[in-house]
Amino acid sequence: MVYSTRSLWEIVRNAVGDPQAGSITFILDALDECAEHEFQNLVENVENQFRDNKSRPSKLKYLMTCRPYHQILSKFHRLLSVFPNVHIPGENESEKISQEVNHVIKYRVKQLRMKDQFKNYLEETLQGITHRTYLWVYLVFEYLESEVFKKTLKGLKSTIETLPRTVNEAYERILNKAGDDQAVQRILHIILAATRPLTLAEMSIALSIDYNLKSLTDLDMEDDHDFRQSLRFQCGLFVSIYQGSIYLLHQTAREFLLADLMPPTDIPSELRWHRSITLREAHATFSQICVLFFNYHESDHKQMPLNIPNGSNGFFTYSATYWAAHFYEANFEKDAAIVPFALNVCKMGLWKRFGPRGVARCCNSVIS
Repeated sequence: MVYSTRSLWEIVRNAVGDPQAGSITFILDALDECAEHEFQNLVENVENQFRDNKSRPSKLKYLMTCRPYHQILSKFHRLLSVFPNVHIPGENESEKISQEVNHVIKYRVKQLRMKDQFKNYLEETLQGITHRTYLWVYLVFEYLESEVFKKTLKGLKSTIETLPRTVNEAYERILNKAGDDQAVQRILHIILAATRPLTLAEMSIALSIDYNLKSLTDLDMEDDHDFRQSLRFQCGLFVSIYQGSIYLLHQTAREFLLADLMPPTDIPSELRWHRSITLREAHATFSQICVLFFNYHESDHKQMPLNIPNGSNGFFTYSATYWAAHFYEANFEKDAAIVPFALNVCKMGLWKRFGPRGVARCCNSVIS
């Protein structure tokens, strides 16, 4: 049911149309984070909701928030001209936001262990930087607390000169500290492509899967505690771990990495990691992992689901449910190395147990 958009909206329509129902308010936060192909469907359904209720006293309200992107706001122009609405432009609050950011800077400076004269200089300098945001302040102070510098005014000035001036610069420095670019890129591919956040155990399995593996019993995995430390060492603050699941630090981290989200430009970026990944590449990486996992699983065990190693049950269910979606988005060439392995997965009949329409469609595409 939760995967059927049409069914869910039909339930909403029936609920709104119930004469005994009271006032109904939907809160849709951060519309700018909605995938483009899903956003159009959302707009159409919201429009239909209002048009269906136009002849009756309105008890339906929507509260929507998003950044002021033209491509998003333009989708609602027809609604804005017909239905009552209130627009609260955040850009008019920029001065107030700057003052609040300054309060955060003042507080964070007080926490630093340095002389008062150094604190005053640091506070004034940081508050004088334009386009400062809460996220930038967070990243800058994490940088300051991890850097070793001479505790003199000259040493402090030298360190301040090296501070990242933008969030993107901060992201670049975090990722540049990684010792193994390929390993970090693989982690980021998985996070970007994943339909839901993976657990530590699931990510550990995913990173251990490759073409050289002979059996799942050969998986060389750390326990969750050690793997958490390894992940922090490799990705720094760029990756966040909350309640055992793995996320990017912020939505802007996704925007920083993905080349798909912005129109192409001829201006070369000085930032190596900026727009360095396409969603197709990310899906290709993750779909290969899921497909190979099934092949190794099948060769090791004839009964499903797999009971070892730790976390494999969750990863098995994830892969069985979403491998076809990742494979479809990857758009592999017919002679890609993964295709024979994908054919083998199709022969396993997983589509009969997990997402029949999506997997069956993918298998038909692979076979043809």
